[in-house]
Amino acid sequence: MSNRKKNNEKATFLSQLPLAIKTGKYEMGINKTIKSVINGSCKHLVLASNIQNHHRMQLEYYRKLTDGFKIEYYTGTNNDLSSLLGLKCRTSVVSIIDAGEADLNIEA
Repeated sequence: MSNRKKNNEKATFLSQLPLAIKTGKYEMGINKTIKSVINGSCKHLVLASNIQNHHRMQLEYYRKLTDGFKIEYYTGTNNDLSSLLGLKCRTSVVSIIDAGEADLNIEA
């Protein structure tokens, strides 16, 4: 047996997002995201850094009212977020409804 160390790096929230998109349910775009927030089906919300201010403030306001989901602020642009998630179109906001096989309850 070799004394090789096991690599037990803690997975980050952002590394689990592509798996959540592939195996779970999600909504993208501001209108569908707001509907999922109001309906209470949103569990996690990912906002790109270049989201319009009034949309960001509106989603943060709904967050205070419902207290039912977590907001993750992605430091990249909407192009970077779409590339990370493997989406074919640009989006500045993604609502994760069901994480599927991904573990999104990771503390940063």
